[in-house]
Amino acid sequence: PSRKGTRLIMCLHSSLFDLFTPHELLFVMGHEVGHAVLGHARVPHLSFDDPDFSPLEVVRIRALGRRQELSCDRIGLLACQDVRVAGSALLKIMCGLPARWLEFDEAAYARQFDQIGEMAELAPMDNAGSTHPIIALRVKALMSFANSRLYSEALGQPPNLRADADFEK
Repeated sequence: PSRKGTRLIMCLHSSLFDLFTPHELLFVMGHEVGHAVLGHARVPHLSFDDPDFSPLEVVRIRALGRRQELSCDRIGLLACQDVRVAGSALLKIMCGLPARWLEFDEAAYARQFDQIGEMAELAPMDNAGSTHPIIALRVKALMSFANSRLYSEALGQPPNLRADADFEK
């Protein structure tokens, strides 16, 4: 938000226009608008060497930040209104490759996440020091949100039968 809080100022790097389709840009911009609308700038960005905070406090703030990213992904999905587009944008953010090198299949990606989850003790899913959730978790969460009653209602569509509690897991 601007200093007075009356406007939202968003700067986009020119390479984003080369990397993303217009609909993928809607997802990214919606995600960033979500941070502003939800007031995420009020949460401090801490490092583990900050003398004013214990490592446990930093871990808890980072966990909150990861949950905020999932909330903003939902707002980005509302902006682009296509879970494939949102997932493709996240994949491009992760790897930095343009569409000509990628073919995104959100269902296959979600299955991979489930397979990784089955090995959770070997490959931790929630790195306490990470500022963002892993992309596979973000895609899986978006797919679940896209099937929720809340998402359907937000778009003015007939309600989906899936319970909101399901996608909150």
